[in-house]
Amino acid sequence: MLANVLDYDDGHRITKGHPGAMVIPAALATAEATGADLASMMEAVAVGYEIAIRAGVRLHERESQYHASGAWGALGAAAAAGRLLGLDGGRLEHAVGLAEYHAPIALIMRSVADPAMTKDATGWGALLGVTSAMLARRGYTALASTFLTDGPSMDLGARWDLLETYVKPYPCCRWTQPGIAAAVGLLQNRRIDDIDRVTIHTFDAAARLSERQPSSSEDMQYSLIWPVAVALVEADFGVDGVLADFSNADVATVAPGG
Repeated sequence: MLANVLDYDDGHRITKGHPGAMVIPAALATAEATGADLASMMEAVAVGYEIAIRAGVRLHERESQYHASGAWGALGAAAAAGRLLGLDGGRLEHAVGLAEYHAPIALIMRSVADPAMTKDATGWGALLGVTSAMLARRGYTALASTFLTDGPSMDLGARWDLLETYVKPYPCCRWTQPGIAAAVGLLQNRRIDDIDRVTIHTFDAAARLSERQPSSSEDMQYSLIWPVAVALVEADFGVDGVLADFSNADVATVAPGG
């Protein structure tokens, strides 16, 4: 969960989100509660990833708006927790159905436009997943999950979507990563004084990351200009950049509007 707070977590390009921020905390908490061994916990994590990623892909195929990770990751968290709780097939279906029905309507572009600690709704996603599995264990029922009943075969066990995840090299929004990497690479062969101007070409959604001088960690994490400016000044961008007071005069000079 801390990885998501720092925006230093894993990701999956097709879901445009972060399965680990919900699946791993859910599995850890449930493993601790049940006394499960490490192998059982890791198996649950793998199961949770596969369900979460597939749920995210199907949600984005079905919905026109871009939902944050908590909207689909909760299903993976429920699957991971349900496995560790020893749920049978029927109760596991109810656990996933409960997570799907109660999943947050978390529209990520709202978070991008007005950054706050809500971010990807991963905290609620993890909590909802574990709660759904615990309720299902006690006999609480749910509507049939559209994720489980609609669409083609999920190829569970035949295809491992977990292998398609990545871990961010820099602690901020995925859309800013290429710009930061380019800035760091640029300074491998020259000094910042040798650079007259930097122009960033990107897509529309990323262009909305328009904060020039952030006032909070969330502002910075959903900024494109400021992290690139930090990378140009310091030849790197790490956790210190996330936790800074954002008053660095050198960075402000490089960033337009600073």
